[in-house]
Amino acid sequence: APAAGRSEPAFASSVSAAPGMSGPPTKFGGSFFAKAVGLSEAAWAKTNRSVCGMCGSRIEKGTVRFSWYHSVLRPPCWLHQECLPGMAKKFGLVEATAKVLNEMRWAADLPDGFKDSCLRALK
Repeated sequence: APAAGRSEPAFASSVSAAPGMSGPPTKFGGSFFAKAVGLSEAAWAKTNRSVCGMCGSRIEKGTVRFSWYHSVLRPPCWLHQECLPGMAKKFGLVEATAKVLNEMRWAADLPDGFKDSCLRALK
């Protein structure tokens, strides 16, 4: 079950976002943590209350947002599709992020809107 105030992602990646990361994040004491930094999942923004961890502006309701682990000691932040490449460059994870986006894009259970967002984020 998700932590209080956190909804289940529409799609959670099971591929490694960075070396050493295997599968979805592990839950410790009510928060979600990753074994490594990088792209984790994509989900529809259910409200307009999410704030982008890169640019600091709101993520509009109904758009695709990407979850990014920026620390193994802290919960992830959400990113706009347009801000994802900048975050990948900032952390030096461009190739790993492209790999995860490609895996997400070809997932059978991924809705078309997510596939389009993954493709646009790759550019």
